[in-house]
Amino acid sequence: VAVKFIKWSAVGVGRCWRDRSQEEQLHRELKTLMVLDNPFIIRVREWFEDRRSGIYFVMELCEGGSLQGLLDGICEVASREERISQFQERLRRHFREVSYALAYLHGMEPPIVHCDLKP
Repeated sequence: VAVKFIKWSAVGVGRCWRDRSQEEQLHRELKTLMVLDNPFIIRVREWFEDRRSGIYFVMELCEGGSLQGLLDGICEVASREERISQFQERLRRHFREVSYALAYLHGMEPPIVHCDLKP
């Protein structure tokens, strides 16, 4: 598992005051994440709050590097032919997995739009 931490200062306007609407939005997002069930989306298991510091949430650990790391590695290969022979199948698999995950999210009722998709 992995534990992610979000400071209250990231959910508000300073050290002393929290923005309740942003805090409620974060709670809604965490509740939504907990009900998702797709093999290509990391599962959020639970969350807990520390009144002073912030919210911790427990999720599956995703090993194997980032998509950005893969793309950076591809860019280091000089020849186009080498890039295609080395990475074509892997990139197709990743594209297919991301497509399945987005189709799952868009098929929810109401549909979920991923606003922070990045490599």
